[in-house]
Amino acid sequence: MDHPLGLGLFEIDKIFPEPIHNIWISSFLNYGWLAGFAWTLLMILSVQQAWYNWKRSGDELFLLILFCWLSVMSCAMLHQAERWRFLWLFTGMLWGLNYRNFMPVSRQAPALEEQPLYREAA
Repeated sequence: MDHPLGLGLFEIDKIFPEPIHNIWISSFLNYGWLAGFAWTLLMILSVQQAWYNWKRSGDELFLLILFCWLSVMSCAMLHQAERWRFLWLFTGMLWGLNYRNFMPVSRQAPALEEQPLYREAA
């Protein structure tokens, strides 16, 4: 509370010898209140974005990207992940994919047209 702009990168190591591994807590401690709330907002809006895209298109690709992103995020809550390529890759994919680029998925089986097995020579 005494340092609203954060303690500064790795300054917490001078007070506590064990480094902060949780990326969410680290964003508050190292970078300040604004960065901590921005990180929290990024997490909430990312889930909302993926869920909204899935509901609008019905394509399971959005759920796959969301679950892949959540698996990387769950690891980031245990260990610092600012430099993890896959964290930012899946975050970019989550925000970059748009439901407008995907056709709505129909749950009906496509109708098969009657076609002859062979063609007669004319």
